[in-house]
Amino acid sequence: MVKMQKFFVCEILAVVAVFVQAQQNQLVSNDCLYCLCQASSGCNFNKECHNDGGTNYFCGGYVISYGYWKDGGSPGFNPSNPHDFEVCLKDKQCAEAAVEGYMRKWKRDCDRDGQITCNDFARIHKAGPYGCNGTWVLGTQYWTRFKECYRY
Repeated sequence: MVKMQKFFVCEILAVVAVFVQAQQNQLVSNDCLYCLCQASSGCNFNKECHNDGGTNYFCGGYVISYGYWKDGGSPGFNPSNPHDFEVCLKDKQCAEAAVEGYMRKWKRDCDRDGQITCNDFARIHKAGPYGCNGTWVLGTQYWTRFKECYRY
């Protein structure tokens, strides 16, 4: 019985260690992800995918384009499903994996404060890595909603 208890304690500790390691490797905090999602769509994962009137097609609660999803590592990629991009972005965990991958690839100090923070991720999410230092994003409804949510 004691051996069995020690085994279960070791199993639990191993699971906790894996969880802690995953949290430590996470670039974008859960609070930041939540606010990116709120600012993008109110976290509405049931919203239909839509075209922006140009060449971009956006999906999911994070309102992500196909190119963003590809740059984010194409989580949920399924060669037998031509709609794998849409399926992923309508799933919260899969969409968050795309955001995490995108930020890992494109992270930068957009506001030039010497740190890479959630404010930078919010700018990158909306304006992309090359437009994130522009001031136009600060005047959008997206930014207003983001700042109402994220107060750090």
